Amino acid sequence: MKRMKFLLVALSFVGAANTFAQETPAARGLQLSIGAEAALPIGSFHNDSRYKFGGGGSAKLAIPVATVLDFTVSAGYIAFGSSKLRELDPDRGTFTAIPFKAGLQVHTPGGLYFEPQVGFTQTKISKLEGAGVFTYAGNIGFLISKAVDIAVRYEAMASRKGTSITGATNSDVSAKFLGLRLAYNIPFARSK
Repeated sequence: MKRMKFLLVALSFVGAANTFAQETPAARGLQLSIGAEAALPIGSFHNDSRYKFGGGGSAKLAIPVATVLDFTVSAGYIAFGSSKLRELDPDRGTFTAIPFKAGLQVHTPGGLYFEPQVGFTQTKISKLEGAGVFTYAGNIGFLISKAVDIAVRYEAMASRKGTSITGATNSDVSAKFLGLRLAYNIPFARSK
């Protein structure tokens, strides 16, 4: 039984490795991925504020520029609340973020990719408009047969000196979190 499981896992990795094997950018074409996201605040965002978890969604367009390199643009929405799901209601003090990011996705054989990103995030606390802040992120992801994309991410929304973008009482609280994204890829504009 162990051999059978090992064989199935090995075959799935071999199949994934062939997914990006020597595909030209034109053959890969554009890809739009739409996904759900979960987030876990870390550092001062977790310790100095009342936000304990987050959830949302995003869309990302990958534009191939080289055999193993894609230029990406993404937009999303993520809301952070306390320990209860009902806390994601805007009337209950939710911290929301709408990030717009650009990045470079570097593919490795086997479906693994790395993607540094930079951008701008518009924040909001409850119904009050927040600040627009600089954002940076790093993704490590895996493409499962080109259709499913799963990635983990570190993201930080920088605060200005002496301010808190999260509404925390301690100043200089920037919003940093670990995220998990599960997305479906929709390929289009491929050449034959």
